[in-house]
Amino acid sequence: MLTIPTELETFWKTVSGGIEGMNSTASSLSDKLTDISNSCATAESGFSSYYNSENKEKILNKFGKLKEIVTKISTSVDGDLKPMISKASDLVTKVARMDELKKEVEEQEGIISTENAKANDDDDETTPNYTLLSSARSVKYNDEQEFSKLEDESKRLLNELKGMDANLQFVSDFTSTDYLSYLDALQYGTFEQQSYKASNGVTVNYWLYIPDYGKDVEGLPIHVYMHGSGETGGGVLKCGLPKLIDQKAITPSGIVICPQASTLRDFYQADYHAALIELCDKVAEDNNADKNKISLSGHSMGAIAGYKMIANNPDYFAAFVPISGLCYVGEKVKESNTKIWIFHGAADTNCDFKNAVQTFKYLKSVGADVQMHTYPTAGHAGVQNTTFEQEFETDDGETINPLEWAFKQSLEA
Repeated sequence: MLTIPTELETFWKTVSGGIEGMNSTASSLSDKLTDISNSCATAESGFSSYYNSENKEKILNKFGKLKEIVTKISTSVDGDLKPMISKASDLVTKVARMDELKKEVEEQEGIISTENAKANDDDDETTPNYTLLSSARSVKYNDEQEFSKLEDESKRLLNELKGMDANLQFVSDFTSTDYLSYLDALQYGTFEQQSYKASNGVTVNYWLYIPDYGKDVEGLPIHVYMHGSGETGGGVLKCGLPKLIDQKAITPSGIVICPQASTLRDFYQADYHAALIELCDKVAEDNNADKNKISLSGHSMGAIAGYKMIANNPDYFAAFVPISGLCYVGEKVKESNTKIWIFHGAADTNCDFKNAVQTFKYLKSVGADVQMHTYPTAGHAGVQNTTFEQEFETDDGETINPLEWAFKQSLEA
């Protein structure tokens, strides 16, 4: 009777149910590392190209450290973890086949025993099926040979797995050094809820994103995102730029302020606008940011309010990205020095697409620095996410993410 060695059988029964999950986890980890590497490269490129600071080399060295960590993890995943899972999967397959052979041999042994008993029976009417007996003996022999071969291969694989596990240095490295926490902080910075009471008595509740390297560098840009009416009262993190930052789906290479309106009236009030601008000035001063690189974006209600803000503060915002918004102050907007990049869905009936096109054509005709991207099939909602998740081609032929484009703009000639 064939017997699967206890160590092999234990491994098979313990690991077989988790192989699919292991493969999925390894693939997800590889994808995440690729995303982090790409995001890091984008942030590094933006920082290197757009920002001036006496500490610039210090920050670029941080990116270098991050690359080393990501490379080390990626190398371990591709060179150690995935081969281990592959060998474990191969071993599970081999032992499962051994179990099938064991049962098949037992079945053939039963046939052989039955036919041999017939041969030894004194009853002349009881005769063995010699064809069946010969076939059973042949199958049993071949199965035993295959079983023996698989047993040797399985023992070798198990020993290789033990050796790989013993030499998997990055596991002990993670135990002694909190690389993942460092990577997370360096890559994403902090995104925290805060509150500011302006000199005019208006309180602005907001979420503030600052890159981890923000405390070490001068000249970072600032971007303000104003949410739509559906997020009024406490839902600023539900969609748009704040959601993408909160879920770490994107990594801004500058400072981002996401005000939370308490009422539908807030974003339309001049005193709220004044308080928000005062907050931007304070954030710029606290973080040695570049006041010539303060930009603005908004969705729906936030975009409508944004048009009003740049109209009434023509020399404050370097760039404005209105998404699914209407413009009621076109005559005043044309006096602004703000560069505008409009995003709108052609199927939008909430904030009529025709109005957005008219606004674009009017501002273009009066010499404003404005361009427009149309989503051919999109409606009103959802584009506030899509806009910040992708890169688009500008009128100048540059392919860039709208947030990075806004960071890049400056009021300085």
